[in-house]
Amino acid sequence: MIAALVTTAAVSAASAFVPAIPIEAYLVAAVTTTGADPVALGIAAGLGQTAGKLLTFLAARGVVRSSRLRRWLERRTGPAGGSPHRTWARLALARERMAAALSRAVPPAIGRWSKAAARSVRVASKRLIVLLDRPVLAVPTVFLSALLGIPPLLVTTVYAAGTHMSATTFGVICLVGRSIRFIAIALAPQLVK
Repeated sequence: MIAALVTTAAVSAASAFVPAIPIEAYLVAAVTTTGADPVALGIAAGLGQTAGKLLTFLAARGVVRSSRLRRWLERRTGPAGGSPHRTWARLALARERMAAALSRAVPPAIGRWSKAAARSVRVASKRLIVLLDRPVLAVPTVFLSALLGIPPLLVTTVYAAGTHMSATTFGVICLVGRSIRFIAIALAPQLVK
């Protein structure tokens, strides 16, 4: 039982960094093959994911607040204030310039599809930034992202790092949302039986 919990937490932590590792499928397989307690496996998966997302959150926060990034952005976009919010705005401007340069290099047929995809991502990003910039809505947004995966938790984690949300608040909300999600997934095989 302990080996199953530790392995689940480790796989879950790895999946926090590599979205291609499907922790949900792993959980279902672990519950059906090991006979371990689904609630315990769900909590272990939640702990692993939260640890990984918290590391991502702290790393992104460090990058946003770094003086090196600010100097690089000043060279690219001109001088601006030093708040993390302005840093995000300057990063968005730099991203748009890189996207424009890339769109000139993409063949027309691929360009139409990529422009539509980029437009969708841009609209979703703006909505997410608006939600996370409001302290009252930041916690529910992170919770829904952790629980449902909409918006994707990796994206929410990086954007939340640029807000005033504390790492403790982010970690607790992420742990609660992820644990509920993974417990429900781990209990699913019992419902089918």
